[in-house]
Amino acid sequence: MRIGELADRTHVPARLLRYYEEQGLLSPQREANGYRDYPEALVERVIQIRGLLDAGVPTRIIKDILPCLDTPCSITVTDASAELLATLRRERDQLDARVSCLARNRDAITTYLNTVSERPPVLPEHLAQAVDLAVRTLREAPADAWDATAGGLEWDCWETVEHLSDDLFAYAVQLGPKSPPLTGNVPFLWEARRPGGPRNAVHADRSAGPEGLLQVLEASGALLVAMVRTAPSGKRAFHSNGVSDPEGFAAMGIVETLVHTHDLAEGLGLHWDPPSGLCTRALARLFPEAPTTTVPWPTLLWATGRGELPGRPRRASWTWRSEPLG
Repeated sequence: MRIGELADRTHVPARLLRYYEEQGLLSPQREANGYRDYPEALVERVIQIRGLLDAGVPTRIIKDILPCLDTPCSITVTDASAELLATLRRERDQLDARVSCLARNRDAITTYLNTVSERPPVLPEHLAQAVDLAVRTLREAPADAWDATAGGLEWDCWETVEHLSDDLFAYAVQLGPKSPPLTGNVPFLWEARRPGGPRNAVHADRSAGPEGLLQVLEASGALLVAMVRTAPSGKRAFHSNGVSDPEGFAAMGIVETLVHTHDLAEGLGLHWDPPSGLCTRALARLFPEAPTTTVPWPTLLWATGRGELPGRPRRASWTWRSEPLG
């Protein structure tokens, strides 16, 4: 292809493409008539170069990295000098700092936009808070109490923690692929360990005891927190109630954590009264039809079919709105 077509397909001006060539980043082929011919593979190569430049990697480093690329998405290590490795480590650390700064800026912008729209945002920190509170509460349970039934569920408390862990894990992996599925789940194998038990991909090793079980919950929550924190806000992934965004998956993770810890607290004889702020954020994101003048925690229990509100009987069935709010 000619340089004009390459510029159109990569959205990089021709003058920059010529600069890349001068810097040794691109090597077009020469036809018999002397014209440059840019192979199809250079489309992805230019995108790779543009991404590295946008991330702050200088051309001298990019020139050293590109020969290590079999394809733009696959790195093969050949000979790398100690000096090059040290330089790349410094560049990586600087990129990590920029990513962290960009994530904070994105969260600040999200907070501002949601404040303007009068809806409190759901951020990764809120999900982390919910999981941390749940784990700390559940650590107070007697070691011999985990076979008790969890509230109104058909599962025992051990199985319910596995189910909650699996929910958090499943939401995280939905956001994981570069191009997430929009019509179905990432095809992990979900199976029950007994008839009537929860169908999970995540199962805890019972020999590790309750502390090991809670480590599984904590780790699954951390996976979702990390995925929500790093996923672009415009990313979309399948959920059975509608394609959702990172904030939606965070809100769903909060609701799963709060209400299943409620189920567990009933079975384990624990006190559980989560912060109103977490409930308010989850309700505003997932249950826009819920009343806003009632106490948030009882309202969330009503919204998920676990309680009544004045003038509102317990719901026989319920769902949430996972699609991004306009």
